[in-house]
Amino acid sequence: MTSQNLTLGMSLDESFKQVQQTLATENFKITTVTPNSSITSEGGRNFGWPIMIVCILLFWPAAIVYYFMSSKNAIAATFTGSDGGTGSVVSITANGKKAEVILQHLTTILK
Repeated sequence: MTSQNLTLGMSLDESFKQVQQTLATENFKITTVTPNSSITSEGGRNFGWPIMIVCILLFWPAAIVYYFMSSKNAIAATFTGSDGGTGSVVSITANGKKAEVILQHLTTILK
């Protein structure tokens, strides 16, 4: 799990829209939205294909259990307005390999 807090120069509306568009582009399903406050989204499961293939070849019920026991990639972003009203602060938490890559992508886009 990775977390970052960013202080942005853009408005709260603009940063919220940017994060929402990026998550949609990356095929993450947005599960919860509180307008201009928070976004929670989930992606695919976090599992390794080599382990999955070995499980399928040797004992296929183990592959099913392995798939459903692996955690989902998830991102949660919480937005707050700055004191001056022109900027915003966003706190992003990522869980999973793909989610951490998207977190780095969001950090680059928002700065």
